[in-house]
Amino acid sequence: MFSLLATAFPILRFSGHHELQEMLHWGQEAGLIALLALAALKVLALSLCLASGWRGGAAFPLIFAGAAAGAAAVWLLPQSPVTVAVVAGIGAALTVGMGKPLAAMLIALLLIGPVAIEPLCTGLLIGWLVSRQLPKAELH
Repeated sequence: MFSLLATAFPILRFSGHHELQEMLHWGQEAGLIALLALAALKVLALSLCLASGWRGGAAFPLIFAGAAAGAAAVWLLPQSPVTVAVVAGIGAALTVGMGKPLAAMLIALLLIGPVAIEPLCTGLLIGWLVSRQLPKAELH
């Protein structure tokens, strides 16, 4: 399943941190639906990899998905700076995907730096609110 997904969308093959700039440039032309689809497909690819025992973490794929979702938000709120929306998207995606807002904040701060703390905190809050509405996974 993952190989079909990666063949159809080569940008999904790796963790995503090398492809961030390419995705953001592409997203300026591709539009809202394409960016949201790319974010969803990256989460699907991550889920397939983790479920099959693939080694690696979730942080960078979640950062990629969050950046794509944040870039999509710029299409809905065109007055928003791209950097602000992308950083907020990264914070939200890390929080929802990891389920640990503090860890998400520390990872994002390590990678982004303290220059965008306000949009990061906004994204973390949105992610935390969304994650509270999601059903809790039960481990057996």
